[in-house]
Amino acid sequence: MYLIAEHILTPKRGILNNYLLVIENGTIKQIRRRKSVEEKREAKEVQILIPGLVNSHTHLPMSLFRGTVEDFPLSEWLPKVWDIEKRLSRKDCYYGALLSLVECTRNGITTVCDMYFHEEEVAKAVQESGLRGFLSYGMIDLGMEDLREKELEETMKFLDYISGEKFDRIKATLGPHSPYTCSKELLLEVKRISKEKNLKIQMHISETEEEVMEVKEREGLRPVEYLEKIGFLSGEEILSHGVHLSEREISILSMRGSSVVHNPISNLKLSSGVAPISEMVERGVNLLLGTDSAVSNNSLDMFQEMKVSSLVMRSMGKTVPPERYFQMATSNAGKALGIKIGEVEVGYRADLVFLEKGPNLVPFEGYISLVYSANPSNIVGVMVDGEILFQEGEYLRIDAERILRKAERRYHDGIRSEEDKMG
Repeated sequence: MYLIAEHILTPKRGILNNYLLVIENGTIKQIRRRKSVEEKREAKEVQILIPGLVNSHTHLPMSLFRGTVEDFPLSEWLPKVWDIEKRLSRKDCYYGALLSLVECTRNGITTVCDMYFHEEEVAKAVQESGLRGFLSYGMIDLGMEDLREKELEETMKFLDYISGEKFDRIKATLGPHSPYTCSKELLLEVKRISKEKNLKIQMHISETEEEVMEVKEREGLRPVEYLEKIGFLSGEEILSHGVHLSEREISILSMRGSSVVHNPISNLKLSSGVAPISEMVERGVNLLLGTDSAVSNNSLDMFQEMKVSSLVMRSMGKTVPPERYFQMATSNAGKALGIKIGEVEVGYRADLVFLEKGPNLVPFEGYISLVYSANPSNIVGVMVDGEILFQEGEYLRIDAERILRKAERRYHDGIRSEEDKMG
């Protein structure tokens, strides 16, 4: 396949104008200037081409109850969410995940990092969508041995499930929920499994001041300091939030090569605070971007995440260049996940997004336009592994209308009806 792009925005090489891409077997084989009229006849022409966006922290099934828990800080929000989650069936998680994946595809997200339960159903949904997924079963043991054994058993079952099926675009990861909900014994066992099976670890870290204080009261150390003390950190971790980090903790994360996922809109909505992004950039921490769930956001839109984070930093008198946010949503994620995605470069997977210049992108000023002006309405094509999944408003692999109908029916017949019964 040949692609000719008026503008290619790359995280590392800058902006390439009027270049041709050659894609073979799902991989970018060549990037060069167009040489002949024949190449132009054979090529698909696009106005703006970027690497596929990576949503590095989300909980896909939760879109099924988007908008049901509103206007609470995290400490009050979580119990209400957990009450709904107790009632979710495997099929609820499947259709909730599909609903999220319809949105992700439309929004130019080609890779998702998910943590939830009934994760086998999430894997089925991701496989059907054609997107790339790094999935984990979320573990919580609250210091209880019997619960710890159950959570580890569920994790091993999920790992076996992924390895035993033909999931060509899905990788299993490990998902201890957080230092304040997981015992030292569970964390160390997760670390052992990670090393033995070469698996990445997804975990929440320092999302609120309350959880930082809880860990400090229990262990005498802040969360990152505690993880460092027990030997948990090694660079395989993808730590979500990092809102309340001390200077010492930032130094530890930089030294260990751990990645931190910034979730600006979720953190603002749940009154969790603002992560020290400029400080982490200065210390060389590998920063990623995520939406968190649609219940705490309420969208799965990486363009919003880039813009909102940048504006919040500016309101605090701090500036992080727009190209840095683009890297957080693309190449930094590829680095954290250990896979060749997030770049438009020879040898990388052909996970690409095509945009058109609507009125919001004229004149086009590269990264400035992408971060501050672009939105999903500009997207005209989405490709994963060289397969076009979305083109000119049409989903080519999934039946989006059917998924929306099914999801809405499950919400009204299950979640909404239960809420109505409870008053």
